[in-house]
Formats: sequence, C-alpha cells, structure tokens
Amino acid sequence: MRIDNLVRAIYARCPVCNEATFPVHPLSPCGHEADAILSPLEDAGEVFSWTRTHQSDGATVIAMTDFLGGELRVTAPVLRLDDVAIGDRLFVLSRDDGAFFLAPAS
Repeated sequence: MRIDNLVRAIYARCPVCNEATFPVHPLSPCGHEADAILSPLEDAGEVFSWTRTHQSDGATVIAMTDFLGGELRVTAPVLRLDDVAIGDRLFVLSRDDGAFFLAPAS
C-alpha cells in the first residue's frame, strides 16, 4: 500500500468532559450531546504491544500504540515495517474510506 495517499488521522474530544475518542463516531461514547472538537493526531505514539499474523499471502504486523500520553490506544496494521518493538514511535494515518494504519515516525 502506498503511504503517500494517506493523511494524519483525526480524533474527537468531547467539549463537556474532555474525553478523547478514536476513531471518530457520529455519537459521543461519553453520552454528552455536544459537538466534538476534531483534531489531527499530529504527534507520534508509542508502541505498547504488537503481534505478527500469518496468512497465505504473507505476514502482517499489528501494533497497539498509545497516543496523547496514553489517552488513546490505537490498534492497527503497521505499514512499511517488518518488525516493531515496544517503545517504537508510530504515526496513525487514514484513508478517505476511514481505514487507518500505523506507520513509522522516522
């Protein structure tokens, strides 16, 4: 998959209770009826855990990565890496269709 057609992912924050959510949903998971504040996930997150899955067409690395100081944990496939380690820094990127991926920060 080409990484140049992906953009930084957007997360939502409730203006009432300040809860952050990703991916963005039309209804707030905290239950407040307020328009969420949308912001890009600009900073890289830190890998909390990871695994490698094996299918007939190859292997996929999937990582759990903490963003916003641990407020958000994103689990997604990692692009352009065959290996990842706990503590590595990754960005979360998304496609127009809403799919999201993790990619190396460097």
